[in-house]
Amino acid sequence: MYYNNEISKIRQIKSNIGQLLKPFHDYICEMENNKNWILTQGSISIKNSAEKHLATIYHIGDKGIEEKFGQLIQWANKKRLTNNSNFKMGTIYYDSYKMTSADKVRKNAFFLLESPVKKDNTIIPKSIPSGKFIIANIELSVEEFSKAWRGLFNWMNENGFSKRDAPAFEIYHNNFNDHPEKKCLVDLFIPIM
Repeated sequence: MYYNNEISKIRQIKSNIGQLLKPFHDYICEMENNKNWILTQGSISIKNSAEKHLATIYHIGDKGIEEKFGQLIQWANKKRLTNNSNFKMGTIYYDSYKMTSADKVRKNAFFLLESPVKKDNTIIPKSIPSGKFIIANIELSVEEFSKAWRGLFNWMNENGFSKRDAPAFEIYHNNFNDHPEKKCLVDLFIPIM
């Protein structure tokens, strides 16, 4: 009886930022499924990555992020940066969707640059320091991003890696609207020690 009472209490727990936590068994099954899924959908590697220079726009939540990317593209077009074959965009995540409700997740939409730029009325320059990363190269639908991230973090934990105190991020290699199946070609980066 004590066990069932404890499980009931666990099911009622909320994170400190408003997310309802799943029952333990469901959580374990989901994590295993996500890890197996990402292993079959993409490739995972451990690499050192050079410093990355970014033009960013800050955003909170999922709604309206498309507008931020639109602003970045307009800014990049004015600077004639979109003609570059290395034209890439991405997102930096400062919060986990597992612990933070989607409308409160802090992030930066970014444009990857070859060299630093100065702040202006549209963008804030940032850089991602060089370091060691787990990198998953994957093709997925927009709906599969959270599954991929959960699977990659589970893979990290099961393989004995620890996340550095730096945000995870993703770099997009295509516009999914141009893909015949509306798929995203993306690299997911987790900074590790």
